[in-house]
Amino acid sequence: MTFLHPLLLFFAALVSVPFIIHLMGERKYRPFAFSSLKFLREIERESLQKLKLRQWLILISRALAVTALVLALAGPFLPGKSGALEPGIILIDKSFSTQQDEEFSAMETDLRQAFPRWRVMEYRESSSSDTLREAVKTHIEDYRLSAPHMIVLSDFQDNAMTRNIIALIHDLSIRPVYVPLYKKEPNTAITQLQLFQDPSAGAGVHTLDIQTSAFPEDREIFPLQVRVNGRDIGRAEVSEGGHAVFRFEPEEGREYVRCAVECAPDHYPEDNVRYLVARSFRRIRLLCVAREAHEGYHINAFRAMDRIRPEVIKAEDLPSVDLRDFDAVWISGLFRIPERQRQALLQYAGERPLFLSAGREMPDSSVWHDIHGTLLPEDKSPAFVNISSMDPSLRPETADLKSFRIRRYYRSTAKDLDPLWILSNGDPLLAKKGENLYVWFSPFLFDWNETGLSPYFTAALDRLMQAALQSGETGYHTGDAFSFGAPLFEVITPAGAKHRVQGSFEATASPGFYTILGDDLNREVAVNIPASECEQKRITTDPAYTYPAEEYGIGKLRRTVKGRNLQTIFFLLAAAFMILEMLFLRKGEKTTS
Repeated sequence: MTFLHPLLLFFAALVSVPFIIHLMGERKYRPFAFSSLKFLREIERESLQKLKLRQWLILISRALAVTALVLALAGPFLPGKSGALEPGIILIDKSFSTQQDEEFSAMETDLRQAFPRWRVMEYRESSSSDTLREAVKTHIEDYRLSAPHMIVLSDFQDNAMTRNIIALIHDLSIRPVYVPLYKKEPNTAITQLQLFQDPSAGAGVHTLDIQTSAFPEDREIFPLQVRVNGRDIGRAEVSEGGHAVFRFEPEEGREYVRCAVECAPDHYPEDNVRYLVARSFRRIRLLCVAREAHEGYHINAFRAMDRIRPEVIKAEDLPSVDLRDFDAVWISGLFRIPERQRQALLQYAGERPLFLSAGREMPDSSVWHDIHGTLLPEDKSPAFVNISSMDPSLRPETADLKSFRIRRYYRSTAKDLDPLWILSNGDPLLAKKGENLYVWFSPFLFDWNETGLSPYFTAALDRLMQAALQSGETGYHTGDAFSFGAPLFEVITPAGAKHRVQGSFEATASPGFYTILGDDLNREVAVNIPASECEQKRITTDPAYTYPAEEYGIGKLRRTVKGRNLQTIFFLLAAAFMILEMLFLRKGEKTTS
């Protein structure tokens, strides 16, 4: 004996409800005897026929509305002409956070098996969006896909990488299928470490500035464990906003300070430690290239600082100087420097800070055009730099002054610079290009009464130098490549593995301290998980194309990609039949009134 599927029985029961209501609602008439029928309105046969027809239309509308609603909830799909899947693209998020999740790895395996003919592409923090775009376009052209699908498997952290992927899908008119696997447990991580020297704390005292991701409301806030040069030296108390400060004195004779800060363990322990390698704040060797030995307030300010030892030379003396003897180079004017020295300076900026500042005279902008763009004639209208608008890492902590007044500055057409100090009119005064290259658009003609050699201006330059010297040592993230210009060097990983390297080293998937050894090369660098991978912020994707992995299995995803989703159409049909029923009822009320 054959039994119907339970869902079909349920469907039949729902559809039969309007008919049962209709039959139960039929009026039963009782006969009455009248002495005369002359006061009764004559009932026309045509009116009775219209009434019965309207009742049947109402019944059919109700039945069709229920049918459309049931079909919509069933999630129907319209298959393609051949029922075969076009060779689309599976895009896998290979960032650090996803690779620690076993459920994510299992879903990736299932997708690869379910769509064997599809092109699988991967992206991570270090991936180039331009390279990915070209690969996607090539695949579409090779297979002549008119409306290609792309399945994106990711945890959809709100960062530049995810936003670039969504922009790429939109620009190339791709039909996306977003498959998110969100983190289910709250995450706490160290997101930022910075090392400063606070003169008010005493000579030689270093300040470690720590920022964590937001603590969940239901989680107790524990102190952070601080290690310096391999030794536990104390604990840092964390505020409710996730901020902590720790002060210490590093060991004598060490050029570099190696710090590690750890928070309490949680469900995602990989990002509970953050690492920092920074120079100990001894006297900084600064090479200044200028026309005169005392040109510009900045050189005078450097001479007044105990921690900075400036050496001033002219541009024509650059060939006789070994740049490796200096911690930073400051060029006070965009001079026409010979190409060989110019290339040496740009190569130096790959490892250590290089500052370019405009001179008193209109500089030769063609020499440095690729860095600062075209400079417009100097502007002598009043302008101010608000302290609050500075990058937090460059903002002097002890400055009571609200703003600096700028007497002369240049505007630039450059579009690829990262502004750090912004004028009140919106123009950048200090900008950054790359990791260690800084560009100033001022000949340092600040208002003498407001800055000059005042402690405010000196503190601002001091903080800038500290942050700049740090950035050259702590700019590595998991997935970044090491390249130090040496033909051959050795890398020792945090796990102790040794690698002989020629060119660049890319096996930096594990955060921690890496040691680089070679001829005239002995360095330690810190590699960290990007802060965007630690903070548990989700990006919002279009709900119409989002299919959470925990709700949709592989079979349902295949149906989603294989055909057209008709769920919305059936919902609209159900609404239309309901409206049609209401119109018939309304018309019946008017007729009988």
